[in-house]
Amino acid sequence: MRAVDLRCPWGRPGEDCLQRKREIKARNLHHKRLSEVRAVVDCSEPTTANMAHLAIRARKRQDAEDRRYKIANENRLLMEKMTKIMDGPNNNLVKSSSTASVLSRDKIGINDPVRRRQTKRIKAENRVFARRLRDLAPYYERRQMDRDHEQQRRYLQNISRSRSLELRVQSQHPPRGSTAPRAENNSQNYEEEHPTATSTNIVVRTAKQVRQDVAKERNCELPWMFNSPFSIINDRLPLTLASSPAM
Repeated sequence: MRAVDLRCPWGRPGEDCLQRKREIKARNLHHKRLSEVRAVVDCSEPTTANMAHLAIRARKRQDAEDRRYKIANENRLLMEKMTKIMDGPNNNLVKSSSTASVLSRDKIGINDPVRRRQTKRIKAENRVFARRLRDLAPYYERRQMDRDHEQQRRYLQNISRSRSLELRVQSQHPPRGSTAPRAENNSQNYEEEHPTATSTNIVVRTAKQVRQDVAKERNCELPWMFNSPFSIINDRLPLTLASSPAM
């Protein structure tokens, strides 16, 4: 861009006045935009400046407190040591021969007061727990005890029922290893050995055997659906045959 001659703002004679005016307008617009432009770098106050943990500096304060506590403990230990020396049997200056006796005395650690406070606090908590256990009244849940009793009674009833059924089945079967059929129990020797037994013995038979016997008495054959051991209507056959008229 050419320099502007302030003596003749519209240009010298022979120059294009419109072009000169356009350049002045463009320059003014450029200066206006430069005044309105914003900086790329954000120079405002950061958001972390007002945070509490950064303003308080708790860690730095805790370090200073620990340092003061350590200095106080060291001063206390030094004071106790000087007091023991001054309160000794001879309050004169410590001689070289008594150095070993002074060093052999009990040493107090830096954390000894802290340990004493912790021990005192633990003893107080133990006393509180012991008092609570001593004052606690015993109690029991009556409904829960009734439920447990009922459940135990059902267990015993089921056990006794299954045991009685097992004994009944064992009494109806011949002993293991014997080859004598069950129908021969009505012999004379059996009646002599068991006088209370009747002449007609009760024999446990399956449902299929009973249906076959009924079919033989009726002189009829069982339908094929009832002959199958996997039939789902086997249990209804005796009722059907019993209700049907005789052939």
